[in-house]
Amino acid sequence: MTDITEYDTVFIDRDGPCAVVTMNRLEKYNALNTGLRTDLYAALSSLMTERTVRGIVLWGGTKAFVAGGDIPEMLARRPIEAFVPTSGAPDLWALIHHSTIPVIAAIAGPCFGGGLELAMACDLRVAADNALLGQTETNVGLIPGRGGTQRLTRLVGATRAKEMIFTGEIIKPDEAYRIGLVNKVVPAGELLAEAKAYVHRIAEKSPHSIAMAKLMINNGQDATLDMALMLEQLAFATLFSTEDMHEGGAAFLDKRRPVYRGV
Repeated sequence: MTDITEYDTVFIDRDGPCAVVTMNRLEKYNALNTGLRTDLYAALSSLMTERTVRGIVLWGGTKAFVAGGDIPEMLARRPIEAFVPTSGAPDLWALIHHSTIPVIAAIAGPCFGGGLELAMACDLRVAADNALLGQTETNVGLIPGRGGTQRLTRLVGATRAKEMIFTGEIIKPDEAYRIGLVNKVVPAGELLAEAKAYVHRIAEKSPHSIAMAKLMINNGQDATLDMALMLEQLAFATLFSTEDMHEGGAAFLDKRRPVYRGV
């Protein structure tokens, strides 16, 4: 690892095209308070503007991903302060969703409430064998408020999402994999390496094609099929304007590995 950048509650490590963002509020199991949310937003926003960053791994170490929101801080909020558009709070979830750079969640230990919503906003999720996942807001008289009712439903289906949210159920990683909530389950000691491996594989592709693919998947699922197919055709045709597309075709014909430069 080289080029380490530090915030108050977040560390950034670089590994070639992969940036690892480590949440560092472990005394509170990385509960999302204002400081951690602000640091995460700043760190991710900065990385997402760097052309050399081809993917980001988000994790909290092998002890915890995010145990949820910071309850004492939440109890002090007025309703208007709990509503993201009027609160002035950084919207991490939207930032990750709308970024064209893939973000991989590496989940170990507790991943509850807003933490699971943060993981679901990411593009891929790798879980350690010690992970525990739950949309637990109903246990404290709330509902998911950062995308849980919507993203969980899209990932696992309405029936399973209702069961998890209504009961506040906490599930183990094998069950999370079975229902399609995570992509892979690995030993905790292999978690970071496995998440970084996804980024390195993605970095072998053209950043333009990855960006377009993410945009089409995220935006097409809420459109009509005809509209989504039209958007896909436009994105497909747009890629013909890139040098990377022509490099990919030439490399295929020459039986060599393509060298994509993001142009």
